[in-house]
Amino acid sequence: MNTAILTTELRIALYRRVAALAYQNFCLSKGVGQPLALDALEIKIAWQVEADHIIEYGLEHGPEYACEFLRDLVDPDFLTEPPQLTEWGIEAMELIVHSRIDDIPQSKVLH
Repeated sequence: MNTAILTTELRIALYRRVAALAYQNFCLSKGVGQPLALDALEIKIAWQVEADHIIEYGLEHGPEYACEFLRDLVDPDFLTEPPQLTEWGIEAMELIVHSRIDDIPQSKVLH
């Protein structure tokens, strides 16, 4: 995919959605119930990946590093096949999903 024409914010939203869908697909393929709805997964990803990268690297570099992190979670062919997590993506999403954060807002993700 040629990402040169997409803004970082749009790429982050795309990879966030793809990672969430891929995690749901992974859960279904393993016979595990979906632990969170799609919006809830996206909120956890936003708070635990994107926000952490912005806090650590600042607004100048944080979003781009978060985008790279999210890109590495999914199989690069997600536009032609159902989204799939990489092996590392499975581990990362398990940590994201099962971590406990009390202050995650319950609002919908805006794209």
